[in-house]
Amino acid sequence: MGTTSTKTKKAALSRAGGQVTEVDRQVLGLKTQRRKLAAYNKRVEDAIARETQSATTLARTPGKKAQALSALKRRKVQEQLATRIDGWSMQVEELLGSIEQAQATAVVVQRLKQGSDALKTAQAGYT
Repeated sequence: MGTTSTKTKKAALSRAGGQVTEVDRQVLGLKTQRRKLAAYNKRVEDAIARETQSATTLARTPGKKAQALSALKRRKVQEQLATRIDGWSMQVEELLGSIEQAQATAVVVQRLKQGSDALKTAQAGYT
């Protein structure tokens, strides 16, 4: 499930001086939420499969047409829930991507500042 490598985790710890930052806590919370949403989606997909199987079984049984239609309605509700869960998962993924991009941008800006300072120091040595 995890998409981060050990190298990334070590970089995060060295960046923060070994301290867990609020951003790290939020990222962990988002990753936990992503995992919970995936598990919830799996349960909903299983419920959809059960309702479909129930509807087909009931449809083949004489006199159970109303129950079969009810099973199909329950399946439709589950499918709508699955669609909402997919949307929530997408939002979590987008947030995680935005946070990772912001962290990468911050590192680049910091490195550019260090390079600029080094250049200024070198230029001051020439004059």
